[in-house]
Amino acid sequence: MAWGQYALDNFGTVAEAVEALRAEPFTVIAPTLPNGKGAQLHLAVSDPTGDSAIFEYLGGKLVIHHDRKYQVMTNSPSFDQQLAIETYWSGVNPLAFLPGSISAADRFVRASFLINAIPKQADPHTIKAVPGETYENQAVAAVLGVMRSVSTPLGITHPDKPNLASTLWRTVYDQKNKVFYFDSATSPKVAMINETLAKQYWPHQNPLGQQIVISKGLGPEMDESVPTIIGVVADSHNAGLGQPPGAMVMVPITQVTDQYAASYTNVQPLLWVVRTRGDPHQLITAVTEQLRRASSGFPVAHVRTMDEVMGNSTARQSFNMLLLTIFSAVALLLAAIGIYGLMAYSVAQRTREMGIRMALGADRSAIQRLVVWHGMKLAIAGMALGIALALGLTHLIASFLFEVKPSDPAAFFVAPPILTIVALIAVWFPATRASRVDPMQALRME
Repeated sequence: MAWGQYALDNFGTVAEAVEALRAEPFTVIAPTLPNGKGAQLHLAVSDPTGDSAIFEYLGGKLVIHHDRKYQVMTNSPSFDQQLAIETYWSGVNPLAFLPGSISAADRFVRASFLINAIPKQADPHTIKAVPGETYENQAVAAVLGVMRSVSTPLGITHPDKPNLASTLWRTVYDQKNKVFYFDSATSPKVAMINETLAKQYWPHQNPLGQQIVISKGLGPEMDESVPTIIGVVADSHNAGLGQPPGAMVMVPITQVTDQYAASYTNVQPLLWVVRTRGDPHQLITAVTEQLRRASSGFPVAHVRTMDEVMGNSTARQSFNMLLLTIFSAVALLLAAIGIYGLMAYSVAQRTREMGIRMALGADRSAIQRLVVWHGMKLAIAGMALGIALALGLTHLIASFLFEVKPSDPAAFFVAPPILTIVALIAVWFPATRASRVDPMQALRME
């Protein structure tokens, strides 16, 4: 799986993949089969130009088959032997006889014939029955038909082959229109839930494998299915970043009926989230066009980048934060002016006292410390009272906060030092002026 994902993430064409993987930039470790032998690893890749390549690790060595004509591959035997089998059966009239066993080699022969026998252009006899009456949809249906005809029946067993594998799913990728199709052999109803729902209904047990009833009582057009939970995903804030995540159930869109989808879109529009590597604005037109094609012309509206979505979601909180910042700065300035004014008035009232102290031998630094300590005692007492009141009243501003608790420790640890510095600056200037008082002039003042 990781091997295929690496190819998808790093190469745009088959030629690029062949050139890069030929250098074997990594080591592939084959899993061990139930019979104790190491599995043969193989990877088939193709691109919209029709180019194809088969990568195999045989005996620890990478073997690459690169040709546009390679359209079918099976698990075993090795691909060069598969080509030899195909050559052998090419001399037999396939309309008269084709190998029909469930062995991989026989299924390969049947698939090789059928994939080349399906129409390569719109078939006038069947196109009317194809959704949208397009050749692309006809080709997808034809390829799925080939895959179903060569699939191993579900649950099949044989005494001589205890590890015989059934076909569990089939996938088709329309590389021209970039549409992925998934076809399950059992079509089980499955769902994924978020962490909030898991904690709500299964707080002390594993929800995987549990079943959940959804859409019950919402009307005849709603599918009252009971899917099996196959995964738990992280919470998402669909109602906005400022709102707590709600319980959520996610089901594959391929398992949703058309009536359900139509009814659901009356309540909530269908949303697509597309991850990009570069600037998302440059891909809006291309993504919109692909969505129109995939939905047969369904209109696409309200295209936004994730930064814009998050910005809109936190716009109110950002505005409130700006207002609170401005009000806090004004309050801090007013507090500093108030402390300065109070201390300046106090120094003016105690000028004679300062003169007497200096006449009796007090130096200027002692006078300065006296005034500073007097002012800081008032400031510290005010901060203690303010912190106590803030702890009791911060719940009133909880609605203005985002990702911050009303009793956030950082705020209560950072604010007092800042207020202390402001108060110290505010009392420093009156204290300095008091220390410069001339004792003789202070004693003459009435």
